[in-house]
Amino acid sequence: MHAVAWLALALLTTGELEGTHRVRIRDLPDIARPKSRAPTTAELATRHGPGPDRKLPGGLRITTSCEGTCCVDGLMAGDKALLAPTVDRDLRDHCDNGWFERVVRVAFQDGSAVSIYVAESWFFDGAAHAHNRLRCRSFDIAKRKPLTLGDVRPGAAAVRALAQARRLIRAEPSLHRYAPNAAGIRFRGPRTGKGAQLALQFCAEGAEDSVDIVEVDAQ
Repeated sequence: MHAVAWLALALLTTGELEGTHRVRIRDLPDIARPKSRAPTTAELATRHGPGPDRKLPGGLRITTSCEGTCCVDGLMAGDKALLAPTVDRDLRDHCDNGWFERVVRVAFQDGSAVSIYVAESWFFDGAAHAHNRLRCRSFDIAKRKPLTLGDVRPGAAAVRALAQARRLIRAEPSLHRYAPNAAGIRFRGPRTGKGAQLALQFCAEGAEDSVDIVEVDAQ
């Protein structure tokens, strides 16, 4: 089975509200989780080497770079980094005094666009627990650039779609800590009919230390 189709089957898709689904780090395919009980609350196991690249259609690949105790995945289009395999500047000191892990998994891909999940765990020596974060991002394959809401919906339609997603989130008290934004979008397919747009979702991110996101259908 194609990896993207497998992912669609594997994800937890129960939501508190119609038109939403919750996705957790542990639901992503091929995630290496800590083998023993994790007193640091980490969702991702630490790696000791980069491993082989994961080749994707359209000349894309997921590559891993390791520095000290940090290993991070990036998304490459040839020699161009769509998501650079580098440690965020504010977390770089964790490579000497803790650790940082980032994994990238494909959520959707067709001939023109790719959407990915970006899962992270990090820990600083002496801290009581680790931190976790899950996001999603989308990219134009031909133009080799990231996509935000304004790139795929006209101005007024983008404003309406984001406002509607925020209303859906506010309507459910258990989702109040999640926030849709214009950068956190993902596609889901397929297209239906000539000229049809790809179906779009917002990936509403949780507060700090969130192990999940809530995907909200864009209207």
